[in-house]
Amino acid sequence: MNALKTFAAGILILVTSLNLSAQDMKEKKHENTNWHMVAYVKFNPGEKDAGVKIIEDYFAKADANAGINPPAFAMDMTTGEYDYIIAWKMPEGVGSLNWEISPEDVKWFQEMGKLAGDGDKAMAKIQEFYSHVETWKTEIGRNMIQ
Repeated sequence: MNALKTFAAGILILVTSLNLSAQDMKEKKHENTNWHMVAYVKFNPGEKDAGVKIIEDYFAKADANAGINPPAFAMDMTTGEYDYIIAWKMPEGVGSLNWEISPEDVKWFQEMGKLAGDGDKAMAKIQEFYSHVETWKTEIGRNMIQ
């Protein structure tokens, strides 16, 4: 019951702080947005270099060989909870989420197979990468600055 009261109070505060009536409210779409998927990676202690080496030697090369745009940025973090942050532009915006396996995923994995030797070795290399990862978080956001 307390949660319901808190929720109702929050809605009341939101509505009064907006100070809008139904007549004042107009629809508005975000303009010039670029959607990105951002991965935050924390490697197991002492395993960051091995994980980054797989990114550089396999994942990035598979991107290039498949003609896939590289990440919008990658950051080697010096502070904070995560060791590495990578952001990819979502070519179809949030529509990219409709794919379970996208055409780019297929091309990328084919190139991984060529780099690693075959599909099974590509999967083993991907699993090797994940063996170096303690935790991984993915979020989606839009870039509002052009």
